[in-house]
Amino acid sequence: MTEHEVPEGIKESLEIDLEGGCLRVRGERFCLVTPTMLIALHKELETLMGKSAKAPIYMAGEKAARAKAGFYRQMLHEAGMTEPGETEKLEYLSRAMAGFGHGRFEIASMDPSNSTMNIRVKNSLIAEAYGTSETPVCHFYAGYHAGIAKAFTGMDVHCEEIRCSAMGGDVCEFHIAPLEAFAAILPQVMSARHRG
Repeated sequence: MTEHEVPEGIKESLEIDLEGGCLRVRGERFCLVTPTMLIALHKELETLMGKSAKAPIYMAGEKAARAKAGFYRQMLHEAGMTEPGETEKLEYLSRAMAGFGHGRFEIASMDPSNSTMNIRVKNSLIAEAYGTSETPVCHFYAGYHAGIAKAFTGMDVHCEEIRCSAMGGDVCEFHIAPLEAFAAILPQVMSARHRG
């Protein structure tokens, strides 16, 4: 499979049951929701909660990822990816996310010696639908990245969006690090965030 192909089995396993009103991929229930529906919820939370809305949006992303971890493990298993290293698995999953319409995820950097990683997202569904912002807005994706990392590594990690295309850049970028190490690197993360 090339980097431009949707992972095997996704298109082939799409089931549309008009009689029952169900859409399934690999047996998992999905629904097609426009980004504006998600962003309406996001912005309403911001209206009600201000900057603290970031926490429940992040947590929702993290919980959603943990709930889908079995789905992703099954995809990897069916693709014969039970033994490859983490980089290959992450690249495979990034193609799956692109196939589901979330944008193009790619590993920007990875340092196994300190368990950190940066992920870039081109064409972020969230940032595009949100519109212009002075601060990063892809809290759901930050939580989702943390949830996937926790599910696959067992490590307690945190993910922070350090660049967001809603702020005028061409990509969103996320930094993932072990939770205990995050306090030490927070000043650098915040500095990178403000550089945009």
